[in-house]
Amino acid sequence: MPTFNWPPQTIILDRLARVMLVDDNENDLKLTEMWLLRDRVDLVLHTYSSPRTALRDLAGKTFTRLPDIMMIDLNMPEMMGLDLIRAIRHTNLLPHAAIGIATGSEDPVDRAEAIECGADFFVKKPINTSVLAGICQELESFSIRTGPSGNLSLLFHPTTLGK
Repeated sequence: MPTFNWPPQTIILDRLARVMLVDDNENDLKLTEMWLLRDRVDLVLHTYSSPRTALRDLAGKTFTRLPDIMMIDLNMPEMMGLDLIRAIRHTNLLPHAAIGIATGSEDPVDRAEAIECGADFFVKKPINTSVLAGICQELESFSIRTGPSGNLSLLFHPTTLGK
């Protein structure tokens, strides 16, 4: 006689990660897109040059699906990256997303402040495949794999949340 587990378990398959980049420098946003295209990385990408607009869109629930990972520039004139992280963490807008700082700074004080305010990672720009691989090593809910087309895919593993 077969046995059944109750309640049934939900199986969630890995999927392409949804990534949000927030950087006031349009050239840095374009450079990141260029690197990812050049390295043939598949992901869902949303870019914002205004942290206030990104925060407004997150709070206004304009996304059909929220980002899984958010990379924020540290120094922006409109709103500092750390302030954006604090606002997101305080309002619980992205409870399951990995949020980090992407910056040109290598100052250990900047890194410590970022982690203290709720950042999950701190990486040096430009954001390219090796930076994404480093993030995947830090955060077990993401990985980079080669797909059937030969492209690299940044994958999100929802089953690892809460571990």
